[in-house]
Amino acid sequence: EDDEDDHHATIDVASSPSATLAETQINLEVGRWAIKIVPHDRMMEVWSSKKVPGTEARPFSIWRPDLKSGAAAGGNTFQQGLRSLVGAGVGRPFFLGDIGKKGHDAPNTCLVAKIKLAKSPPRGAGIGLGLDAWMSRFLPRPVAFRLLWHDRRGSCADAFGGSSPGGEGLYVWRPVPPSDLYVALGAVCTTDASEPRGV
Repeated sequence: EDDEDDHHATIDVASSPSATLAETQINLEVGRWAIKIVPHDRMMEVWSSKKVPGTEARPFSIWRPDLKSGAAAGGNTFQQGLRSLVGAGVGRPFFLGDIGKKGHDAPNTCLVAKIKLAKSPPRGAGIGLGLDAWMSRFLPRPVAFRLLWHDRRGSCADAFGGSSPGGEGLYVWRPVPPSDLYVALGAVCTTDASEPRGV
């Protein structure tokens, strides 16, 4: 017989709106997890218009929050270690989508969701879920990505008229949720025609 922790770790996405509502209410009674929209200050450049002809007067760039560092991740490595030692800052940042910005400089800040242990959990007899199981239930990963739009003007054309690997075309993708019970919160961008990975 599986123990309780193993059972929670294998929970799949919700099967119906009523089941989702019931499970959400149960977990709210337990009050284990709190969700906040928080500022984040570390970005990675995904794409810029530097290599696109005719865009010099209208510079534009796309950035992605670096969730492995920065404010939402708990600060620098030393700060994260210190917070872990004293039991503070338990939680995980959640990516809401890429950010478009006029100009080529990185944004000073952006917003991400952060899921962390509630400060004052109310008393209750709900089943509760571990963080990984809760996220897989209520914030599941996309099952695929659909191409919304692309522009190959910045990519390097190959001999067959396509774009060569490592080009700087822009492809905008919409995440596909596991069921109609979920809605994608943002879009994800790439510089080639391959579906996004690891986001």
